[in-house]
Amino acid sequence: MSGSPDTAGLSRPRSVSAEHGSPPSPDGPGGTLRAMRILYLATSGAADPTRASIPLHLAVNGSLEVGHDVGIVLAGDAAEFVKSELRERLEGVGLPPVRELFAKARQHAIPVYV
Repeated sequence: MSGSPDTAGLSRPRSVSAEHGSPPSPDGPGGTLRAMRILYLATSGAADPTRASIPLHLAVNGSLEVGHDVGIVLAGDAAEFVKSELRERLEGVGLPPVRELFAKARQHAIPVYV
């Protein structure tokens, strides 16, 4: 026994050869990234402004910024955001105000479903 990883019952990671194909990759053919379609589901409302803001923030300041096609669903308590007076005054901790998130969604024509 030489004490190598193979003799200890462990094997080293192997690279995939061209003849056996390659593992799936997030990159499209030719190594370019493809845009994804993402639908964010918001379920929290005014009772928890931080939690309510997270899907909106991820949609407009995350996925949209990197070129993904996004949509937002307002379900459950998040349907309260239909009221403009609520959108205007709500602000989560450490996140942009809800009014700014919705303004950016409107500016980029992100579909919002209720």
